[in-house]
Amino acid sequence: MMSQIKTSKFLEDPSNKISQTFEVPDSIKTRVNFWFEIYTAFTTKQHVIHHSAYPWLVYDIVDTSHIFKKYKNKFKAKKEAKKLVRKHKNDIRKILNKLARLKKFTKLNKKEFAILKQIQTIDKNFKKQLWIARKKVRSQNGLKDHFTVGLENSHLYEPFLNEIFKRKGIPQEITALPLLESNFDVEARSKVGASGIWQIMKPTGRQYGIVNRNFDERNSPYKATLIAAKLLNFNYGQFKNWPLAITAYNNGAGNLRRAMRRAKTKDPFVLINNHKRGAFGFASSNFYASFLAALYVKSYADDIFKIKQPKPLVLEKIKIKRSTSFRYIVHKTGLSLKKIKEINLDLRRRVKLSTIVPRNFTLYLPKGSSKKLLDKNIYLVDYTGKKIKKGT
Repeated sequence: MMSQIKTSKFLEDPSNKISQTFEVPDSIKTRVNFWFEIYTAFTTKQHVIHHSAYPWLVYDIVDTSHIFKKYKNKFKAKKEAKKLVRKHKNDIRKILNKLARLKKFTKLNKKEFAILKQIQTIDKNFKKQLWIARKKVRSQNGLKDHFTVGLENSHLYEPFLNEIFKRKGIPQEITALPLLESNFDVEARSKVGASGIWQIMKPTGRQYGIVNRNFDERNSPYKATLIAAKLLNFNYGQFKNWPLAITAYNNGAGNLRRAMRRAKTKDPFVLINNHKRGAFGFASSNFYASFLAALYVKSYADDIFKIKQPKPLVLEKIKIKRSTSFRYIVHKTGLSLKKIKEINLDLRRRVKLSTIVPRNFTLYLPKGSSKKLLDKNIYLVDYTGKKIKKGT
């Protein structure tokens, strides 16, 4: 029930770690708190059954840990866990159906009464809300264990992300966005074709970088960050505020403009709370709230989790002014092609020693490994791609 979702003190930013731009507005605080608890209080084997339009209205929490202990076969365990969660969701729907049809609310059991009390908090016309709630039962698995891994992975790329966003004039807080998009999993691929830690779609990848049979710059955490920075700045230029710019990152600028026209508002928080139509569905209406939750989790991770902090790779960036082969790069650097691929995740599997590196392509290499490679056509560049002069 509602008491199962506690209000987190960290959303008040007690140590002033977060800028005023990303304070949690009162109008969406309960929504943000729901996602904060999903990320910090419940594991992937725990399922929170809730109202999809008002996620903080929690009906039940189903723990499936015992199923995974019972079945060694993971496929079988997942199937049985889904079955149990589905049964609990159906039980909630039956209760809502019963409540919607009642004329008097006497002789209710404890669970029925608790659900009724929650629906009554929506508005005075709770009878109407009961009918609506029957079709708004949703389950959300926890992500505490998932997020712990993501926070550890984030340390590998944090210095680079911070430097790029600083240079591009983007608030540092938005470096938390890959936690939401991919959990900083470099192998993340979505069903709709998004790829890499920033989950960039193919058309966007082609617009801002290289996506072809040999190279996919969406999969390089470093190059994808440059693409994401351009896209975020474009969105900010369109909407003039970061809540809408971040929402557009998920929903698309065109879809967001249509949602704003339908809702007749430019206020991101009115849109989030009151508009659920077309492409602006559950995921879009909760995206900014879940981003804020991820940001506050990341900012207070040391107080919440025990996080291992792997050291980021110390790399240098080179630019290939004239096309050359990977065989030449391997020969000059002494690195194996396998090692180069491990660092440059934009190189597809099909890339071989004979594959030609195109003009103006950039590679990341372990610091100091490019000394014998550098000449007038292959030179070091900084984070932004600007040539680094010798001796600097």
